Amino acid sequence: MNEGSEIPVPTRPNLTVVGAGCMALAGFAVSLFAGLVSNNPFDTVLLRGMFALVVCFPLGCGIGYVLERIIADHTRHLGEKVADLQTHVHRSSTETQHNPNNEVEREAA
Repeated sequence: MNEGSEIPVPTRPNLTVVGAGCMALAGFAVSLFAGLVSNNPFDTVLLRGMFALVVCFPLGCGIGYVLERIIADHTRHLGEKVADLQTHVHRSSTETQHNPNNEVEREAA
């Protein structure tokens, strides 16, 4: 392996775009299925399917945006908890290092 090359770190996909695409395709598919099952003319089915695609895309964007915000807030909250826990563990380990007889003194008291 070359010294200058690094292993790429995979990133999480943008849920706004993924949510919009999935919602639009789901709306299109449901509309096509419902139109074909009800024996509507094919041009009407496609027109309504395209309408469902256009309507569902912004809805998916909104849902994806909300999910992005929830994940970002949750990640930030967990990061703060981990930082607090690391600070607590570091503080208790330094207390033990400065006073190795800590357990003995507690038992004697």
